[in-house]
Formats: sequence, structure tokens, C-alpha cells
Amino acid sequence: MANVGRMPIPAPPPDRARLDEQRVAFGDRLRSARGRAGLTQEQLALRAGMDRSQYSELERGQRDARLSTLLRIESVLGAELGFVGGPAAATGDVDGGP
Repeated sequence: MANVGRMPIPAPPPDRARLDEQRVAFGDRLRSARGRAGLTQEQLALRAGMDRSQYSELERGQRDARLSTLLRIESVLGAELGFVGGPAAATGDVDGGP
């Protein structure tokens, strides 16, 4: 109980280079899923209730996404893509398996 009354020590911030790599990888997965759905950026953005330029920034790895945005994108694409969690996130498999 040595930490009673003390604020917990926060986790260190993520390594900037690693975070940038993950954003780009996420954007690549997002672009592939959109392509398989046969949607343009404009179509997906409109259906997800966002601006096309914001969506484009996600695909290019230049923007972080809110959880609510990710869930809307998954809903538009009609599948759980593992962007938020689940088996696909653990394996890196965009479709969640065979």
C-alpha cells in the first residue's frame, strides 16, 4: 500500500515513429476494405457522416480516428474489420479470418 493517496504514474507516450507506422498501416487496411466494398472515398465518407477530406486523411495515416468514427465506418462497410478489437485486430487479418 505504498501508493496510497498518490497519483499513478502515467504510461510513457508512444514512440512517435511507431505511432506513425501504425497510422499508415491502419490507413492501408482501411483503403483495402473500402476497395473490396466497391466504394469511393466520397461514398464511404458520406455514408459514415464525415467529410471526404477527413476520411482521406485517415487512409493516408495523417489523422487519428475516434472510436465512434471507426464504428460508423465498420457499419458502412457491413463487417467487423477488427479496427476496434476482436480477432482481426489480434491477427492483423482485415476480414477476421477465412
